[in-house]
Amino acid sequence: MRRLGVAVGGVCLLLLFLPATRPAAAAGTCGTQGNYFDGYDISPPSNQPAANRSSGTQAWITMEPAKLGGGLCGNPPNGNSSDFESEWEMITTFQGLGGYSQAGVFWSVGTPKYFFSQARQTGTSQFLTTIPGNTAVYGQPYVFASYYATSCSCILNYVNTQLISQTPFNPYTSWTQPFKNEWYGEVSYYGSDINGTALLPVHFTAMKQQLQSNRAWTTTFQYPAAAHNSTRGTYGPLSTCYDSGAATPCFNIWTN
Repeated sequence: MRRLGVAVGGVCLLLLFLPATRPAAAAGTCGTQGNYFDGYDISPPSNQPAANRSSGTQAWITMEPAKLGGGLCGNPPNGNSSDFESEWEMITTFQGLGGYSQAGVFWSVGTPKYFFSQARQTGTSQFLTTIPGNTAVYGQPYVFASYYATSCSCILNYVNTQLISQTPFNPYTSWTQPFKNEWYGEVSYYGSDINGTALLPVHFTAMKQQLQSNRAWTTTFQYPAAAHNSTRGTYGPLSTCYDSGAATPCFNIWTN
């Protein structure tokens, strides 16, 4: 998720100048502002057969609190409070190089844990962010999905049964195939913590791909998933869980 100000129930939430809820971090402890990820993705090669290509991503995500004394690093050295922490699923253009569409949950300094969706047609187009205004709670699983719909030739972004947004563009005319699936936690400063602890981690389960060939959902990945971590946090192995009522891929993330 990459944004400075977004609409919350019709009101613009500016994340640059919110009051800090923790003491300001010492210079150098936050690091450089950017996008730091922790989780898994599926990034198939350009010659992936059309029958195996994906057009959507889904997951159940359960947020948990950050470790005691952890969380966001507070006021960054440049004097603002633009840091955030987030968990989400995403469908992107080939190798994630440009456009994407995602749904998940995020929080920033002084804000609740909001549901959100965000999309971008290309790597240079504007960010399209929607926040419906309702909030998440710790320990509760939520189903997030971003997938192609033939009815609108667009991507729909859902939380549970609630449609958050739909893209104003067709990914098949805007992006390069095959598409990439992502399941990540994210912070915007390296000095901040991915939520969760080793005893109570953030949990991703019911991980699915939508098949381009017939729009059916599958838990059998069409290309191996790979771990990705550029944060101070860590991740558990990609395993099989039954907590969604069926055997599905799952993993945990946290910060020690």
